[in-house]
This record gives sequence, structure tokens and C-alpha cells, in this order.
Amino acid sequence: MAGANGMKSGRKCLIYVTVTLLFTILAVYGSVPGTAAKDFPEKEINYIVSFAVGGKADLMIRALAPYVQERLGKGLRIENFPGVVKIGLNRLWKSNPDGYTIGGLGLPAAVITELTSQTDYRSLEFAPIYGWNVSNHVLQVHSSGPKNLAEFLQAAKGKQLTCALGAFGTGAHLVGLLVARGLGIDLRWVHYNSGGEANTVLAGGHVDCNIVGVTPQASALAKSGKVRPLLVISEEKDAAFAETPIPKDLGYSFSIISSMEGAIAPRNLSSEKLRVLEKAFAEAVKDPRFQKWADQTDTQLVYLPSKSFSQKIAEYYQQVDKLKGYLKQ
Repeated sequence: MAGANGMKSGRKCLIYVTVTLLFTILAVYGSVPGTAAKDFPEKEINYIVSFAVGGKADLMIRALAPYVQERLGKGLRIENFPGVVKIGLNRLWKSNPDGYTIGGLGLPAAVITELTSQTDYRSLEFAPIYGWNVSNHVLQVHSSGPKNLAEFLQAAKGKQLTCALGAFGTGAHLVGLLVARGLGIDLRWVHYNSGGEANTVLAGGHVDCNIVGVTPQASALAKSGKVRPLLVISEEKDAAFAETPIPKDLGYSFSIISSMEGAIAPRNLSSEKLRVLEKAFAEAVKDPRFQKWADQTDTQLVYLPSKSFSQKIAEYYQQVDKLKGYLKQ
């Protein structure tokens, strides 16, 4: 009996020590592993946009943010880093993976920048949250300019036309090079901080043409008659410019790449917090109010949860890797 009592006493002591150790761990780390996201988010979340205010990426997240905030119960503070794409993405890459700093990933711009310059980030290693937009690009002239692509090409033979683009290394930049090569013309590129700025200078008559993403701003300028779309660079017709020809309509065939927008977080974000953010963005994109905005602005939506968005990033990486030689011209 004495031996049995001793064993019971020893077990009680061991249980006491184990429980004490557990509470010590909780005091130090704050929670049991796996419950870190229970109350997430507890404060405002910072959202990094690697483009200037007024560009496609900026317009998209500002339209979507109110509905994301409703789901999260906390604010989404948007912070713009105009200039080269890597400024904002490098900042996001180095941020604490606690879920309180996330940002936008614009494709193919992020991959182009990574493959053609020195960056801290690696596109394939971010934590994809959700992808929600895909858009084509459009070649436009001022309303007083050429009335169709044939007239534009004739003008380009007489002199080197100036063409406005967003930042160097963006999707519009690569598309512009593909278009110029495909049409057999030489354009003088003028880079701005965003497609929004490229639209503004064209509407003001300061350049001969621009190549920008199909955005609410581009669509509105065309509908108001301030600019004239000549060619949508796409394999299929675009609802925003339903009357504008695409290359195959005019007998042209050259490489085409679209743009995509989605949300990402720094690598090593916990799966629990990733799920919270993914759910908030997924529900926000499907919110009837955001859907109405998308319809009114001819914004093409896609619905890509984390895994599917990750696969798309990989596809863009492969495509840009094959086309990056154009950017050295």
C-alpha cells in the first residue's frame, strides 16, 4: 500500500508540474498554438499598393475595401508606394507576417520586375490571399487623333509617336513592346507612375497615344469622347470596349498577356490568419454592392481563393520568363 500511495503521489506531482509548465507557456506566448487567429484582427490592417493613387490597382482596392472591412470588423488602411513596383513589394516582403500588413500583387508587373531587376521579394513565395480581377490592355489616342488603327499606323510611319505608359516594368510596358513589335512600328515610350497618369496626359493632348489597362477610368474617358480606343490587346472581345477591334479582327497575331490583381501577405503568415483574410476578401468580392460597381465600371471579376491564385502566379511567372527578352529592347 505504501508503494501504491507513493506512486499516486508521484503522478499527482507530475500532473501538477505539467499543468504549471503549461500555464507558464501560456503566460509567455499568450495562447496555445493554433489559436493565435481566434481574435484576429484586433486592430487596423495596412494594405500596401505598389502604384500611385488613381491607377488600376489603387482604384480596385479602394472600391473593394469597404466590404472587406465589414467582414473583418477593422479598418483597411491603404498606403501607396508609387514609382517602381519593387518599392512597395519589397516593403511588404520584409513586413512582419502577423496579418496586419498585406498588399496587392499586380501581375505581370511583380514578376516582370523580379525577373529583370534586383528585388528582395520573390513572387512565388508570398502568401496568396485572393485574386479578384483580370483585365486587358487598350491602345488609345486623343479624340483629335487617328480615327482607326490604319490611320494610326500611317501616322507612325511619318514620325516617331510618343506613347504614355505606367511605370517601367508594368504589364502595360510589356504589352506595349509586344504591340509595337506586332504592328511593326517604333514608339517613343514615356513612363508615368500609373496608368491613371498615362490616361490623364493623353486626355490633355500631351502625348500621341497610350497603352493602359482596361480600367473604370479608361472606360469613362472613352465614353466621354476625350480619348479614342483603337485596339484592345486581347484574344477575345472586351465588354468595356465592345466596339473596339482586337488584333485578330484586323489580321494581326502576336503574343498577348493580360493583367491580374489580387491580395497577398508576407510569407510565413499562419494558415489560421490566412483563412480569415481569404474569407473576408472572397465574401467582399461577391458582395452585391461591389458586384454592382464592377458592372457599372465594366470591371472583369474572377474568383480565385488562395490555392487557385497561387497557381495563377506560377503561370504568369512562366509566361513572363519566356517574354522577358522584349524588355531589353
